Amino acid sequence: MSPIGERWSVEFPRYLKLVARNLKVARHRKGLTLEAATKGRGEYRYLWELEKAGRNPTLEKLFRLARRYGVTVADLVAVPGAEPTVDLALEQPDAPKRGRKPKKKTKTKRV
Repeated sequence: MSPIGERWSVEFPRYLKLVARNLKVARHRKGLTLEAATKGRGEYRYLWELEKAGRNPTLEKLFRLARRYGVTVADLVAVPGAEPTVDLALEQPDAPKRGRKPKKKTKTKRV
């Protein structure tokens, strides 16, 4: 297993439960009920399912909920005890080369 996999060994079903827990804790910290958190938009059942790990939230939904709860998306997807493996925000990677690879010259037989 790679070094990253060793540091972050959480299976997806467990991870989904951790995100669900983080959503519920963030909502409680804000002092909101499920009804108040949905603001009458008919999202009650959806949010309830997210908090029960019955649904996989989209990044857009996590962004909106994070804004509503006054936290970051990183707070909502954080795994307790896991350390970040890399700090992607600080990296400035070189862009991959574009275009096709040059064709290899092959030897042709002359008859």
